[in-house]
Amino acid sequence: CFSRSVEIHEKVIGAFIEKHMFYSLDSLSYFSEKNRM
Repeated sequence: CFSRSVEIHEKVIGAFIEKHMFYSLDSLSYFSEKNRM
């Protein structure tokens, strides 16, 4: 039971980090595009 909850927790964290990284990269590219104009 414990190992299963840890597995779910890792999946949630992985998805959260993936989403956060994607958002950070997206905002970074947006700012770089804005600075160029």
